[in-house]
Amino acid sequence: MQPHDVLAFLGGVRDVRELSAALACYCTEAGFNVLLGALCDTAMPATPMPADEVTNDMHLIAQLAYGPIRLDQCTYVHLAPPTACGLLAVARVGAAVLACPTPLDPARLAAELARSTVSSLLSARQLCLAALQASITPCNCFSLFQFAEQAGIAPLRDAAAACCLASMPRAEAPAQDQQGFSSLPQEQLQSLLQSDELKVSSEKQVFEAIAAWAHARPRERVPHMGELVARCVRLASMGLRELEALDQEPHVVESQEVTRVVAHAYIMKLMGAAGFGGDGVGARRSVQQAAATAMAAGLGQSSAAAGQLAVGSSLCVF
Repeated sequence: MQPHDVLAFLGGVRDVRELSAALACYCTEAGFNVLLGALCDTAMPATPMPADEVTNDMHLIAQLAYGPIRLDQCTYVHLAPPTACGLLAVARVGAAVLACPTPLDPARLAAELARSTVSSLLSARQLCLAALQASITPCNCFSLFQFAEQAGIAPLRDAAAACCLASMPRAEAPAQDQQGFSSLPQEQLQSLLQSDELKVSSEKQVFEAIAAWAHARPRERVPHMGELVARCVRLASMGLRELEALDQEPHVVESQEVTRVVAHAYIMKLMGAAGFGGDGVGARRSVQQAAATAMAAGLGQSSAAAGQLAVGSSLCVF
């Protein structure tokens, strides 16, 4: 038995325990279909693996080295309850990997896998991960991003983050995963809002997302709005009129710190200073694309108006 086998076992048990619990809560029909497809494409071992791959001894070594490993409960408390689809998905994973005749819940699946083989453990991990990645939607992306970040499951975190970047709340449209968005820790919200891949049409929408998050828990979060606006809203890429409109926003007016940040940006813009406001200096790609689209639409309307004017003038000649 090699040390890397024990480490693979420890990581596999931890991941399956967390992923299966998340799968029970967030699996969608799309995720379940991906799971079924993966089960058809994956050849599961029909016979037990050699004795040196059985993880019973590894479990004992791990307990002696690190203390008792709790397999009956995950460390992350999910906001959503288990669903029928999710529990069925977990049961399918157990049936495929362990050939278990009775349905297993997440706790029993992790416990049974700890008495199985490393290869079975890692197969279950991959199945849970694939189903969860296919289950990511705007209705659960913030919850899954928060879970994956805390659990340290990078592939799921990155996939959920991509959906979060396209699902930020706006003044006229709150987040579909409102519970998940509102419960984001400040550092996770900041990491999303600072991304150049954030899908917004203007920096004002970034401010609206900050305001929505802060006013979900106003007493503890509103005092941090100025810090978030300074770090996340790319004020340097906003025009004078945009800054003037932002300065009139109720959430800016009611906060002396946010007013100071926006006023400073306005003065710097008047002075022609560059490279201030937000950790990203340039405009985001999505903002640039929105501006280009608006400009193209404006040019098209101008051309059409000019054409109509020319036709009208020619008619006047006759």
